[in-house]
Amino acid sequence: MRLVPFLAAVACVVSSTSAHATSTIVPDNHATIQAAIDANVDTVWVRSGTYNETVSLTHGVFLAKFMDRFGMPAPIVLRLTGSAGYDQRAISVQGIHILRSASVSSNTGCQFTACRADSGLVCNAGAGFVHVTGCLVFGPLYANGFFTDVSLNTVVAGTLTAYANAQSAVSGNYVVGPAETGIHFGEDVVASDNIVRNCVTGITFGGQGYRVAIGNLVEDCSGDGIVSGNPGGGTNSSNCLGNTVRRCGGVGIRAYGITPTIDGNTVDSTGSMGMDLQVTTDHVDNNTVTRANGAGIVAMTIVGHVRGNTVLHCAGDGIRADLCLLMDHNVVGHNGGAGLKATSDYDTRMRSNTSFYNVGPGFSINSTDATADSVVHNIGFGNQVGLEKLGTGGIALGCNDWFGNAGGGTSGVSPGATDFALDPLFCNAPSDVVSLASTSPALNRAGCGLVGALGQGCATPTAAASEPVVRPQRLFAYPQPNRGAMRFAWQPLDEPATLEVFDAQGALRYACGVGAGLRELAWGRTATDGRALPAGVYFARLRAGARELGSCRVVVLD
Repeated sequence: MRLVPFLAAVACVVSSTSAHATSTIVPDNHATIQAAIDANVDTVWVRSGTYNETVSLTHGVFLAKFMDRFGMPAPIVLRLTGSAGYDQRAISVQGIHILRSASVSSNTGCQFTACRADSGLVCNAGAGFVHVTGCLVFGPLYANGFFTDVSLNTVVAGTLTAYANAQSAVSGNYVVGPAETGIHFGEDVVASDNIVRNCVTGITFGGQGYRVAIGNLVEDCSGDGIVSGNPGGGTNSSNCLGNTVRRCGGVGIRAYGITPTIDGNTVDSTGSMGMDLQVTTDHVDNNTVTRANGAGIVAMTIVGHVRGNTVLHCAGDGIRADLCLLMDHNVVGHNGGAGLKATSDYDTRMRSNTSFYNVGPGFSINSTDATADSVVHNIGFGNQVGLEKLGTGGIALGCNDWFGNAGGGTSGVSPGATDFALDPLFCNAPSDVVSLASTSPALNRAGCGLVGALGQGCATPTAAASEPVVRPQRLFAYPQPNRGAMRFAWQPLDEPATLEVFDAQGALRYACGVGAGLRELAWGRTATDGRALPAGVYFARLRAGARELGSCRVVVLD
C-alpha cells in the first residue's frame, strides 16, 4: 500500500533531474562529496560506500545515490548541513544514509526522499516547498515550508513536527516512541492516516488557520491521545475526524477553541476522560467511547447538538454537557455515573436517546429558568433512576420509556402523560445491543412513534432486558507496551477485590488487595515479594472471591 506513492515520489525526483545542466559522480569525478558540491554542479551522484565527511550544501543541488546496480546499499555520510539561501534551485536529497544529524534549508525548496537519518532530520524551506517522503528517521523530524508534504516516513524516538503557510499534508507516517509528542503540526496542515505509538502525547496541533486530524491511529501513549488547540487560544477550525485512540493513560481526545468539528472518532481504554471538549461548536456527532477511566464525553462550553454518539463502560458519566441545545440519538450504557447529563440550563432538549445500566441516573437535567426544557422519546432502562430533574425550572416530558430503574422512573418531576414503563425488548441487552426487537413497545408507540435512539435490529430478543446482568469491571492496563511502571484501572468497586498478575505460563507473580471504592492501582512491574519481573507478556485479573470482574493482557518491554 505504501510502495506506490513512494515509487511515484522517486520517479518525480528522478525526472526532475533530467533538465539539470551539469552533473558529476562521486568518487569517479571527485574524491569527496564536498568537492563535488563545491564544483557548483546541479546533480551529484554518489556511489555506495562510506564517506567520512560532513557535507555542507551551499547551493541548490540534487544529491542522490547513484543507481548503478539494484540492491546496492545507500552511500553513508557523517552529517548533512547547509543552506541554499535564495538560490533558484532547490535542495533535494535522495537515497542517502546520514549517520548524524541532517539539517538543511533553502528558501526555494527542500526535499528528502528514501533517506535514513540516524540523529534527526530538519528540512526548512521558509517560503518554498518541503517534501520528506519515504525516510527512516531516528530522532526528531522537523519540516517547515510554505507547502509541506511529510508522508510515508518512519520516525523512531522523536517527534514529527510540520508547519506550513498553505494547506499541506502529513500522511501515512509511522511514529513510535519514546518521545514527548508523536506528531505536532501547526496551521494549514491536514494530518491523515498516521500511526503513533508509545509516546507521552500522541498528536498535538494548534495555532491559527485550517487544521485537521483525520483517520489517525494513536495507541499506548502514557498521556493524552490527541490534543487539538491550546487553552485560551486558537479560534479557527481545528477538526478531529475519524481518529482512533486506544490504551492511552490520559484523555483520549482533548480539544479547545471555537468551531472545531469533533466527529466519528473512536476512543477506547483511557486512563482519564474519553473526550474533554472545551469548545464552542455546532455539534459533536457519531463518536464512540468505551472503557474510559472517567467520563466518556464532556463538553463544557457551548455545543449546538450532541448526536449519535455511543458511550459504554466508562467510570464516570457517559455524556456530560454544560450548555447544549440538543442531545439526541445517543446510546449510553454501563457507565459509573449518569448516562446523559445536562449541567446547566440552556433550553436543553434530550430527545430519542437510549440510556441503560448506568450506576447513576439514566438522564440528569438541571432546569433553572421559566423556559421549559424537554425530555422526549427516550428509553431509560436499568439505571439508578430513569430521569433525575434538578433545579426549579420547568421541564416537559413525553413518550419516554422508564422501565426497570432501581429508584423509579423519574425523580424531581412526575412522568409525562404519554410516558410508559414497559420492557423495551432490546435485541441483546447483556451484550450492549440495544436496537429493538420487532415486538418492542418502543418501536412504534401509538401517539409517539419510535422511542429511543435505535430502530428495529432483530425479530426477537436474544435475552429479555429485564433479566439480571452481571456488569464486568473491564480491567485495563496503561501505558503499554511499556518499559516502566504501569497503572491498572477499572470501574469503581462496591466490594473488596484482589488484583492478580500471572506470567505467560500461568504462574501467579503478583497479588494485591484493593478496597471498595478504588478504581486504579500503580504497579512497578514487580512480583509480590518486590523483585523486578522480566520483560514479557503477562495476564492480569481482577476478582472478588471466585468471581472474575475483569481481565487484560499486559506487555512489558526491556
